[in-house]
Parts: sequence; C-alpha cells; structure tokens
Amino acid sequence: MTRRARWLIPSSVLLAASAVCISAGCNDTGAPPLQTVPQAKPGQDADDIVQTPTADEKKVAMERLDKAIKAHGGPEQMRKLTTHVEILKGQIITARWGLVQADQELRLDLTDRLRLRVTASTPDGKQDIVIAIDKGKAWMSNAGIVHNIPGDVYNSVIEELHYRRIMMLLPLKEPEFIVRPIDGEKVNGKPTSGIRVGSKDHRSINLYFDDESGLLVRTLHPAWLEGDKVQRRDVLLLEHKPFGGLKLPSAIIDKRDGSIWLDCKADYRFEKQFDPKDFAQP
Repeated sequence: MTRRARWLIPSSVLLAASAVCISAGCNDTGAPPLQTVPQAKPGQDADDIVQTPTADEKKVAMERLDKAIKAHGGPEQMRKLTTHVEILKGQIITARWGLVQADQELRLDLTDRLRLRVTASTPDGKQDIVIAIDKGKAWMSNAGIVHNIPGDVYNSVIEELHYRRIMMLLPLKEPEFIVRPIDGEKVNGKPTSGIRVGSKDHRSINLYFDDESGLLVRTLHPAWLEGDKVQRRDVLLLEHKPFGGLKLPSAIIDKRDGSIWLDCKADYRFEKQFDPKDFAQP
C-alpha cells in the first residue's frame, strides 16, 4: 500500500516541504494536484495592501532603495543574483525532531527556476531531499525517488520565487511593484528605514535597511499556509561580508510566529548561466 506524505508543516517557504519529507517520508505517487499561483483574496488584512504612494513618498522610497543597491555593490554587481547558488549550513526545523543540523544548496535562476537540496542529520540518519520548480513544473524527491508536489507546497514555492526576486532589489524599480516608505524598526539595536513592497496577487513584504550602511537587514511579511492561514515570517540578514563583488549576509535567521525555522551560515557562488538539467525533473 502506498504511503502518502504527512504534510505536517505547510508553510510559505520551500524549506517546509523538505522539512516535512525529512520527518515523515514522501511516497506520493498519485496524480499531481491542481497547481495554480495563489490569488489575492477578499478581506485580506490592511497590511497586505500597499496604497499608491504620493510623489513625495515614492521619492523617499526610491532614495532608500538606491542607497541599498549601492551598499550591496551597485546595479551591475546586483545582477549577479539573477543566477546564483546559496550554500547554507546550520539548523532547520523538522516536524518530528524539531531543529536538526543540515547542509543546503539553493540554486536560483530568477525568475522561474529554483532547486533546493537539503541533507539533514537526523536520529534516523542522513536524509536527502530535493525540491525544484522549472518554469512552472514542480517536483521533489526523497532518497532519489521523485514525488508530486501538493498544491499548497507548489504555491509556497511560487511565493518563495517572488520573495527571492524582491530580495534582488533591482526589480523593485519595475512598474509591477508598488513601493512606499514605512517606519523603520531597530535591528540588533541599530535604527533602520523601511519600504513596503506590493504587487498584484502577492502579499506585501516589508524591507528594512540599516540607516548607516544602507544594507538590507530584515524582511517581514505574512507567509502563506494551507488555505487562508498565514504566519508572520521574520527574516534577519546578519553579518554582511564581501562575496564576489557583492556585500551579502553570511548569517540568516528565519522565524515564523517568533519560532526559529532556520538558523544558518551562508556562502554564495555566482553563475553566468545554469544547465537546464539542473532544474529538470529526473
């Protein structure tokens, strides 16, 4: 009898899919569910709506954005993030064992390809999970066996791609995004200035930049869960260091409703282009 995966930790980020597979195992060989991009729903919280800024507000927001782009290395260097690899080492959440040690490799070919490989050390031994999306085609594997991705997890991966594109900062100058200034909040005891980013069919995301350096040090947004449920996703981007002409965080803490989901050190590698096979389903 086929045992279906128990999706115990649905979340807005692709890490959850791998975390659940690590904890429960994934042997879903049924027909793939309907996979659609999540649409904006009536009655969303006011914080999910970015009102059109006034001319003065837009000017302030763009000044903050330009300062951040410059702080991270400038437009030419920031374009490297279009095709890059993140190597993450540290703790991730699992449904069964809580936080465990794991090595992760995240390949990003923005805006439509992503592949995450997680090798976690658990009480049951090493667990190896891959989750990927290739131009709308989504798949995952556990111990080399390929599985379908449930609809909620698919939507989470789509939202993660959107989030990663926003983290590039450069796309925020494009007309699809509404950007307005917001009050800053202290991060590690230091003052920040913020912007709120909105776009059609996606929840708004707050970005906070260190007042002195201009570096992006925190993101905050409602994270999609199954159905209409959301969590408060709060990501701290710390200990910025030079990586190939860019200044990027070498420590990342991802919290959900105040609980740590990921706490890791980060390294980066930049690629001119990826082999399409890196993302294609085996």
